Amino acid sequence: MLATCDSGALPAETASHGLDGAQWLFERIHKGRYYRVDEWPPWAGIRSLGILFLQSTRLKLKEGRTY
Repeated sequence: MLATCDSGALPAETASHGLDGAQWLFERIHKGRYYRVDEWPPWAGIRSLGILFLQSTRLKLKEGRTY
């Protein structure tokens, strides 16, 4: 998924903030450039990427408890 990701599609910052909900933050350096995506609330693609990363760890995620 990351190998096919267009680095231009990851803006330096796209932050908005609220009082409730999930916030997903991703950072990347590609060819010497820094990219950061800071989403609240997260759009579906960012949430899916975050869940993929979490599932690759030994963390035990409760179904329906990660948003």
